[in-house]
Amino acid sequence: MGRELKLSFSRPAQEFSEAIPVGNGEMGGMVYGGVPRGMITLNMDTLWSGTGRREEKEVSVKALEEARRLIFSEKYSEGEAYIKEHFLGDFTEAYQPMGILEYEYPELGEYQEYERVLNLSEGTVDLSFQTKERKICSKIFSSYPDRCLVGKWKSDDFRMKMRFTVGSCLKHEIKTGNTFLICMGRAPTHIYAKYYGRKESVIYNEENPGMPFAFQIEILECDGQIQQNSQYLEISEASSLTVVLTAVTGYQGYKKSVLSPDMTLEALKKKINKILKKTVLQLYREHLKDYQSLFGRMEFSLELEETEPRYDEYFQFCRYLLISCSRKGTQAANLQGIWNEDPMPAWNCNYTMNINLPMNYWGAYSGNLEECFEPLLNLAEELADAGKETAKKKFHMRGWCMGHNTDLWRQTEMTGGNPQFAFWPMGGVWLANEIFRIYAYNRDQTLYQERIYPIIKGATQFCLDYLIPGKDGKMHTCPSTSPENVFIDQKGKVSSTAWSSTMDLDLIRELFRNLQIAGVPENDTDFLQEVIQADRNLALVKKTNLGTRSEWYPEVREKDPGHRHFSNLYGCYPGHCIDVSDMQEKEICRKTIERRLCHGGAGTGWSLVWLICLYAKLQDGESAFQYLERLLQHSTFPNGMDLHPPIDSVWNGNPIFQIDGNLGAIEAILMMLIQCEAEKIRLFPATPKVWKSGRVRGIRLPDRLTVDLQWKEGHLTDVVFQGPPGIRKILYYRENLFLGEEKIQSIQIPEKGALRFQITKESI
Repeated sequence: MGRELKLSFSRPAQEFSEAIPVGNGEMGGMVYGGVPRGMITLNMDTLWSGTGRREEKEVSVKALEEARRLIFSEKYSEGEAYIKEHFLGDFTEAYQPMGILEYEYPELGEYQEYERVLNLSEGTVDLSFQTKERKICSKIFSSYPDRCLVGKWKSDDFRMKMRFTVGSCLKHEIKTGNTFLICMGRAPTHIYAKYYGRKESVIYNEENPGMPFAFQIEILECDGQIQQNSQYLEISEASSLTVVLTAVTGYQGYKKSVLSPDMTLEALKKKINKILKKTVLQLYREHLKDYQSLFGRMEFSLELEETEPRYDEYFQFCRYLLISCSRKGTQAANLQGIWNEDPMPAWNCNYTMNINLPMNYWGAYSGNLEECFEPLLNLAEELADAGKETAKKKFHMRGWCMGHNTDLWRQTEMTGGNPQFAFWPMGGVWLANEIFRIYAYNRDQTLYQERIYPIIKGATQFCLDYLIPGKDGKMHTCPSTSPENVFIDQKGKVSSTAWSSTMDLDLIRELFRNLQIAGVPENDTDFLQEVIQADRNLALVKKTNLGTRSEWYPEVREKDPGHRHFSNLYGCYPGHCIDVSDMQEKEICRKTIERRLCHGGAGTGWSLVWLICLYAKLQDGESAFQYLERLLQHSTFPNGMDLHPPIDSVWNGNPIFQIDGNLGAIEAILMMLIQCEAEKIRLFPATPKVWKSGRVRGIRLPDRLTVDLQWKEGHLTDVVFQGPPGIRKILYYRENLFLGEEKIQSIQIPEKGALRFQITKESI
């Protein structure tokens, strides 16, 4: 496992941004660790507002024809207004907070030597403090094998007294027993997003009730006395006690009706009874075995000055978050992973496709957490199924498509609001491209044909039908937006809707490329030829007179040149259709980035992460490091979680937690150390000089490769590749981090499946 990794705090958390997250994929908790009163806020991945998938309204074929006529006539504002009237729907439902577990030490006096620690090596939160008479310690963890949260408290003597209560900000009731408390309730029937500005935004409709939920705490082990009343459980004369908490909702699937409250309660009973058959030691050992089997696959250690931020610890904290919020059989990580305390959260805490959800999973494979990617594949399969309705009813086309937002109920239609962000039918294309990572890393043809190819084919079919010939004879997308951005047309009007945004073209070109790389089943060869022909005829991205990549195909002027999205650089990263080994293309990308930055771009955590990835791809380690520093210093809360700056007009100036910056940072940091594309592997392509010594074990690369790296005083000393015998790569590397000269060597994995590549200072 290497050195033990711990994040320590010397006082209880005062707010969410200081609390410590725990999670088992489906249930999340924020541990505040207060004294004499502490609390853990609770979430469940399937607890959302809403009552099921909403039926989409059909739009006539003529509506799309009219929108295209207006846009190709350069009547952009009129086209945008027409789209708003005919193509937009409702905003998604909202991810909900489930409840709260509170505990207190009712007879506690003054205390000192307080410590609250997240032990990353074990996936536990350890709390301790000293009173005049005794020391009290506790350990809290969230178990994936047993789907429960466990809290164990112990004292130096038998005089510990504690009181436990449960509650929720949703409509609920409490049921008590000799050793348990149960909180039962319902989520709202509907949440109106804060964009709407309604006085009554949280709607409970008794005739159409929302999602039922229930959670239970049970005293598992206790050597003291237990007393219960209608409000709490009280433990006295104890030196040790253990509480387990588990939860269920009525969710059965996006196509199925939810369980009744009684059936939900019965499901909770079955779940807790399984847990109560085990001891706390068994629960802990099973948690530890499971957690360390994932977390322990990678080691990352940098020799840094004492004043330097611990980039390696931050990296491992981000891996901890991914393990905690995305596991096989759970929902995919939303905008906040599984940690949300607000019934009306920012952006409804949904899934946002135009950067945020994809970024959540950029580092799953490279960070050696393949299993954590599974929920995204499940989500993509369900959206590909649901999105057939949108492709058919909204556009009268084959395949499937979706807009920029979805939720538990798998909404795929364009959301409400303005076309600037709401009309973007490329969400399915980006998602299909992300799913291709599975094949790129594993080369599993069976998995590809059974689960991945249907997703990619459906998205491709939609693109083939959506493309339309332009006056230049090339194939274009229309209507087209560039996520959340706007332009000024030749008449001085502001609009967001034109044709062939650069991101559209890059996304589609990437999709066509992926399908051609992996191939098609034998009975689909005609379809492959259709894709190849469309790829040849696809419009090319334009360059502006400033030497940057244009954002839109028509010659329009940017209104916000410092926009937070790097949409016109998708082809550089996470896409692959820009060849940065071409110095001219590389310079265009650099100028595009610099224009964004000189106008104030990259102002959010996720935007900084995207920027770091782009600079790493351009092999500019010092610039990548500069913005990694900014990420940690200005876009990270005290507890290490990603900070989105306040939006005064909607969320009253409060900073917002978004997990994308954390999870995307896994990939961003690894891209500074190693990159692999096709037959090329680059070692230290963008490693900053300040990281002069370090060691990384367990980086995953495409083609089933794993690599370990070690370097000392700027010199590469040891590289170990493991993978299938016969794999050949061209290795590009710098023996000395401080010299720009790159060496090239061909390598092949031998029959034993491992290749060691050593360099000594004497050989340099």
